[in-house]
Amino acid sequence: MSLLCMMGYHLIGSSVDDRGVLIEPFALIPLGWGLLLLSLVVQWFRLLRANALG
Repeated sequence: MSLLCMMGYHLIGSSVDDRGVLIEPFALIPLGWGLLLLSLVVQWFRLLRANALG
């Protein structure tokens, strides 16, 4: 999901309208990084649990 958010951001792209306002899907940036962090934390806990169970 994280990679999909980051790829979506790059595929959608950004532009500047006639009034000089930047148009971009900014929400995909923190969402992608948040999902990446969440997946790393979950995998770390799974690794700790697997080692504790032996």
